[in-house]
Amino acid sequence: WWRDCVTALVYIYLALTLGLEFVLPSYISPFAEVSGVTSNYVGNLITSGFWMAFVGTRFVVVLLETLMPIQHDVLLWLFSVVSAICGLLWAIYPHSEWSLWVAAVGIGAMLAPAFPSAVVVLTEARTVLKHKYVLLAFCFAYAGMVGCNGFLHWLLSGVGTVEALPCGVVGMLVTSWAVISFVVFLLKCAKPRCLQKKGCVAVESIMSTETWDQKLPDRKMHNLQLHS
Repeated sequence: WWRDCVTALVYIYLALTLGLEFVLPSYISPFAEVSGVTSNYVGNLITSGFWMAFVGTRFVVVLLETLMPIQHDVLLWLFSVVSAICGLLWAIYPHSEWSLWVAAVGIGAMLAPAFPSAVVVLTEARTVLKHKYVLLAFCFAYAGMVGCNGFLHWLLSGVGTVEALPCGVVGMLVTSWAVISFVVFLLKCAKPRCLQKKGCVAVESIMSTETWDQKLPDRKMHNLQLHS
């Protein structure tokens, strides 16, 4: 059961994070200009900062992966916490240019390993990652892009002020943190208990298989002696 729960939660996490990854940069420059925080030119620079932080962090994570083993579920949890804090600062100080810089660069950097690390967590849960699970991951990711854009547009049009944008972003970041926290709990607590309950049967079957393989040459030799 824990495998199905982790799989479903990873899909939800992908929908939230991939949606923000593709939609948030398109809102940064208009938000900066309409809210009066800064000019359109500086807003474009902040958007560039988002993507530079995104690319740089993904490169660093890939480099670290080649040097040391990484627990990707814990990494996603840690990055979700940092991104939620950056978004919260933006929501508290929506008319400050520095908070927009912190939110753009911080969220961009923390969203960088979301998709590759989530696929690794999905592999850990499923052991054998079939094509249908990868296809569903892509479907949820693209559905998240459409859903995130629709949610933020609905929020801005419903509230009527641009200050609703950081609040909506924070809500999505906190939700993704809660989802990945439950994933970490399942992998660290539920998974060992489930495997421990099935461990005796598995060990016994393995031992019986090894014993049969060890006795098989002796049986063949005994049969040859009888025929001779």
